Amino acid sequence: MDGITLEMKRTTAIRVAVIAGVFSLIVAGFMFVNYSRRLSVEPGMEKQLEDMKNVFRDHPDNQKLAGEIRQFDLEIRNRRMRWLAFSGKGAVLLLCGLGVFVGCLKYAGGLGGVKPVVEGETTDGVGQERRTILSRRFVWGGFAVLLLLGVLIGFKPSVEYVAEDTWEQFLAGWPTFRGPDGSGVSKHKDVSLEFDGESGTGVLWKSPVPMDGMNSPVLWGDFVFLSGGDEKKLQVYCYDAKTGKPVWTRDVESMLPEGAEVEPMEDTGFSAPTLAVDGKRVYAIFATGDVVAFDFSGKKVWAKFLGVPDSVYGYASSLAMYKKLLIIQYDQGADDDNLSKLYALDGFSGQPVWQINRPVANSWTSPVVVDVEGKSQIITCAKPFAISYDAGTGAELWRVECEAEDIAPSSVYAGGLVFVIKPNDEVMAIKRGGRGDVTKSHIAWKNDEVDVPDICSPVSDGEFLYILSSDGVLTCIDFKGGKVVWDKDLDEMFQSSPSIVGGKLVMISEKGNLIVAETGLNYKEISRSKLGERCFASPAFADGRMYIRGNKNLYCIGKKD
Repeated sequence: MDGITLEMKRTTAIRVAVIAGVFSLIVAGFMFVNYSRRLSVEPGMEKQLEDMKNVFRDHPDNQKLAGEIRQFDLEIRNRRMRWLAFSGKGAVLLLCGLGVFVGCLKYAGGLGGVKPVVEGETTDGVGQERRTILSRRFVWGGFAVLLLLGVLIGFKPSVEYVAEDTWEQFLAGWPTFRGPDGSGVSKHKDVSLEFDGESGTGVLWKSPVPMDGMNSPVLWGDFVFLSGGDEKKLQVYCYDAKTGKPVWTRDVESMLPEGAEVEPMEDTGFSAPTLAVDGKRVYAIFATGDVVAFDFSGKKVWAKFLGVPDSVYGYASSLAMYKKLLIIQYDQGADDDNLSKLYALDGFSGQPVWQINRPVANSWTSPVVVDVEGKSQIITCAKPFAISYDAGTGAELWRVECEAEDIAPSSVYAGGLVFVIKPNDEVMAIKRGGRGDVTKSHIAWKNDEVDVPDICSPVSDGEFLYILSSDGVLTCIDFKGGKVVWDKDLDEMFQSSPSIVGGKLVMISEKGNLIVAETGLNYKEISRSKLGERCFASPAFADGRMYIRGNKNLYCIGKKD
């Protein structure tokens, strides 16, 4: 640049280095204060929390104290998250500042201290003033770059921490496919199980669903969520749980690349995966590979494209949640294609918290998040493995080689056993507590002498395992030994998975006939109800109510107040 001498460049580099050095010292000072504060404050808070827990152990009925413990524990965790986030951002800023500092000093040193004569250079006041202005611009430009970098890093989205009472509400509700742990077992009370969809008896409300979808209802508070779609349009729906009135409908703009084609089979469709909710947002995924999050007012929070899924029948795995992590089992291709992945996305931002490559083929099972001896695990099934992962980190815990082609039934966990279906072949029970490949050490029992399901997931009451085949054979298997206790042909076809509510088995057929039977040593049918339209989705439950998605309508079953 005209008028810029080597001496001027050297002076400017030194000034920028000084600014970068001062900037780095300030950042280091803040980091030291942050670290010192954590060392001085956190131990005291932890001790106070432990003292409160000790008092609560002596007075377990003190609900006020229990609430205070939850709030104080949340405060500690949030403080810890802020401290860690500040340390991480500070480390990046410090490295950037030191990088500029060292780079500028090295650059200035390379120029040396000799001022060469530049042709055309003037020594009058005007020329000197111009060089001074240019030098200042460079200095302030360097400062502006550092400041902008700090702002960008400071506003980088971080993972939210979930309040314990919200997580408890999640576990007590019906926020994902077949409930919070995917077991199909409801803890809700006084759920009405008899109705007539055609006459309206026992039906609190019935509301049309605009587009087809195989997904099941999910619930949170006063809202029911569904999705629908075809090759032209994808949608997410929110209904008022009390009245059935549509609250909002949102179109989802697919990010499928131009020219890419997704052709799921009719029985799967574009909207087979069941949604997930976490108390603040609802999440949906479609056969196109599109994932989207809306808040409860219907505002889009984020959208993400996972790539065109290589799936024979069309992608259909439902979403799961672990606190504020959205869990996506994205199985594709063959087991040696290295295409399958398990994602944990931050619900707040949609950014991956962790993701794991899976050595499995495409599948249509859904991940289940379960508590095993106080630790949360994600259990998955696909050819050729059932695999368990640590829910917080994605680290693999154990695997069992047991699965065949075209697996759709998901696993369930009950009483220390993981129950896995090998379609049209066998039922298997896997013992908890293993590490690594436990195929030879942790299989409790197998049974290949029953009518094994190819679509419906199993359900257990903690004493017996109940499996339901597509052609309507319901089988009760001894929980511990794996022997058949009884079986019953229900004279119906099924794609919806069975549930247990109020100690009763609940099954809804493709024709929309709801069958209720007793659990236990003998089969005893209690009732049959007619929805009045075909049904492929599993019911959702709340206190006093059951929600069923038919082919065209969403139903709320219950007793009027």
